[in-house]
Amino acid sequence: MERPFTIVVAENDPGIRDEIEAALRSEDLRVVGAEDGLDILMAAVHEDPDLVVVDLSVSEESGCDVIQLLRCCDATAEVPIIALSGAADSRIVERAFGTGADDVLPKPVTPAQLRARVDTWLLRGHHEVQPAA
Repeated sequence: MERPFTIVVAENDPGIRDEIEAALRSEDLRVVGAEDGLDILMAAVHEDPDLVVVDLSVSEESGCDVIQLLRCCDATAEVPIIALSGAADSRIVERAFGTGADDVLPKPVTPAQLRARVDTWLLRGHHEVQPAA
């Protein structure tokens, strides 16, 4: 069996982070949780992720700032990034795309919606993953 795909999830609310991790964790996906911007940067560099999920309101750092830093780092410059936003303000979504997010999902997001989007992004770069049933 090939190595599972690694996803780094940055969400400052432990309950929501646990829900996201549970929705994504499976035989073919390894999920690494991060609480804030520094955690996600460390995890993204050390874990060699296939995908990063970032809450745009993660901790003291703006999720957009974290995305921008991930795009500037050689190790994560090409890793797909899905941003999660609870804000209805379209300027925040535009900023997320402008700083390097590949996709933005509104919060709350259902586990099925998130898993479908994650599978889509993983399939773009790796054809061996099968979408969740």
